[in-house]
Amino acid sequence: MVYKTETEAATFVSNVMATGRESSISVMMVNSPPNLESFTNHIFSAHPELIACIENLSMQAINLGAWYELIFNIAYTEIMPSSISVVNHLDSIQELMVRDVKLHRRYTHIVFPNVLEDEIRQAIERLTESPLLLNCFIQGTTVSVRRRTGCDQMALQIKYTYSCNYKDFQLRTLQMRQAIDEIVQLTKSSGIEDWKKAFSVVKYCVQHWNYGAIDEFAGIEFSAYGALVHHTAVCMGITLAVCAIFSELGIPCRYIRGVRDGVGHAWNMVFLRGGWFYIDVTDAIGRRNPFYHWGMTSLNDRTVSDQISVSLECNCPEPFLRTNGAI
Repeated sequence: MVYKTETEAATFVSNVMATGRESSISVMMVNSPPNLESFTNHIFSAHPELIACIENLSMQAINLGAWYELIFNIAYTEIMPSSISVVNHLDSIQELMVRDVKLHRRYTHIVFPNVLEDEIRQAIERLTESPLLLNCFIQGTTVSVRRRTGCDQMALQIKYTYSCNYKDFQLRTLQMRQAIDEIVQLTKSSGIEDWKKAFSVVKYCVQHWNYGAIDEFAGIEFSAYGALVHHTAVCMGITLAVCAIFSELGIPCRYIRGVRDGVGHAWNMVFLRGGWFYIDVTDAIGRRNPFYHWGMTSLNDRTVSDQISVSLECNCPEPFLRTNGAI
């Protein structure tokens, strides 16, 4: 078939690249051969995912009199088009990263408009530090980009490094699930009220968990797995574990990041008896006192890194708990 326009010819070439990964593609055009950069941009407009899939592209034009034959020689990367997601808004980044990390995949590949680069990089950085991914045993992430001259879109690869293999990941996930179920069953015996169950969780943590690390399991102290299964974690792991338990109990709970004495710290915000307030289970464990830093509505000793959009009010402070049989 002989194509009349550059766009039609580029769409044909793009379709062959995306579906067949042919190393040499020939196309006929009526008009004179286009500029390679212009033609390539039409290819990427038809299939943006090819931005990440093509290593090198060259074009040879042969004058056949009535028309031209364009021959393209292509060297592909190892990335397949089917593994690439075209992104036009930031919410998609979270969905894609959570999906891939929970499947223990090594990469997330995306293509997006150049104008979104700064926002997407910031979104990736925030999400890497969020509770959604911290329990997935990620040691680190590396971001690399691929740009095309004159193209208004770009490709980005997020590479994940994990602290365990997929088999261990599955085992650890199962162990966490079992530990949460056991704690939930224990705390349900404290009463039907959420505040009783919540305080029972804190008492359990104070009685059974420790602050610290385990030498033979490097890095697990930063995950809920350390607290739930090995009963040892730092503030991040303890806070994540509390979130997981409260979620199973149906109690609204948030992971809060902040700074205390110049050092990063994490604690929880919970919603009980009609009000949100802070609890710091790490500090409670350190003092072996479940009341310690329960019901905080002001933070004189720390600052919050993430914006909090709700007012704080504790309707079940220590006197209420003691009077109503929480201990």
